[in-house]
This record gives sequence, structure tokens and C-alpha cells, in this order.
Amino acid sequence: MENMEQLTFKTLREAIFGSFKLIFYEFPLDKSNHGWENPHQVYSERYRHEDAYLLEEVIENMDIDAQFTMKEVDERIKDGHIFYVAKQNGKIIGYCWYLINIVKIPEFDITLHMKPDEVCSVNSYIQPEHRGKGIRNYMRAYEYNELIKKGYRCSLTFVNENNKASLRMHQKWGSVKIGVAKRFNILTLTFHYADIKTNQIIFHSGPFALWKKLYHRIKKCKFK
Repeated sequence: MENMEQLTFKTLREAIFGSFKLIFYEFPLDKSNHGWENPHQVYSERYRHEDAYLLEEVIENMDIDAQFTMKEVDERIKDGHIFYVAKQNGKIIGYCWYLINIVKIPEFDITLHMKPDEVCSVNSYIQPEHRGKGIRNYMRAYEYNELIKKGYRCSLTFVNENNKASLRMHQKWGSVKIGVAKRFNILTLTFHYADIKTNQIIFHSGPFALWKKLYHRIKKCKFK
């Protein structure tokens, strides 16, 4: 009962005071610096199914919540999304997804419809012991060069406004802010706003989304 009460209070507090904002950036792929050095003997490549056991090891030992499951890896690749991994000494130490066509953002309950020459960069990760060495810069340069060869023109991404480190990184890279998407609650009613002009953005939840969310959470706790 305690867990249900805590969950209910959290949801109600979110209903009255909650707000959430994503900042969207665009980066023309041909502006990438393809000359970044790679002194750490790291190389990037497209993910291969035979490396599944290496990726699974990374996911199981992440210092953050897992961003996807191995089942979702197979589903994304089947849908045509592009997955790059970084390797050092035969082990995967990082990765990044580039989604195409339709991009779902479940935590915001929205869908982006991409242009044919656009990709959306999501779920970028570097293991803690390899951070701060410029490895992501090398990965990014390699990935962008490969994406250009495939006919893609620009990369989009979205960042939570509270993720200051990621915001600074995109500013350093020269990414251009193209808009924001907001979700905010007023007296338990949910409202959305977006000013992104380059993509068609669809909000799936209506003003009573939080009431539905609360109902399903209580129902789930009740039958545990």
C-alpha cells in the first residue's frame, strides 16, 4: 500500500506542478570536422549481429538505466534504423543510434516524422572509463561521414532542458537550435506546445493524459 500511495502522490504532484521541455538541434552533416584525431585506438563500425554478446555485456553493466533492450535492437534494425558502435581491443565501449523516417519519443508521448535526408541521433553512450578523451568526437566524425555517403543531409537530436552537459556539448559542436517541445500541466490538465518547423510532430496524449496515467498506475499496483 505504501508504494501505491507514494506513486499516487508523485503522479498528483506531477499533475499540478509538472513541466517538461525538449530542445531540438540540427547539424548539417557536411559541416562536421572529419579530421579529428583518434589516439586511443578506437574504431567505429556498423553494429553486427555477431557482436550481440558484446553489446549485451555493455547494457548489463551501464552506469545509467538501460536505454533499450536487445529485442529493441533487433526491432530497430529491422525497421531500417542505423546503429554504430565504438570498439577498443575487441570490446564495445560506446554506441549511438540514428533513427530514420519515424521517431517515437515515449517519455514525451510524441512522434517525429523525419524527412528522407534526415536522421535523428538518440541513445548515445560511452562507458565511464572512456569519457573525457574525445572519443565521442571521433565517433561522430566517422558516423557523419558514413551517413553522408548514404545520402543523408543533416542530423537532428533532442535534449532535456535539464541535461546541461549535453546542451553544452551541442553548443560546442556548433549544432543549431531549431525549436522546442513543451509539456506542462495546469490543475491536472495536460497541454503541449511545439515550434519545430522542419519536422511534423504529433502529440498522442490529450488533456486528460495524467488522469489516465494515474488510473493505470493504481490498477497495476492493486493487482500486484
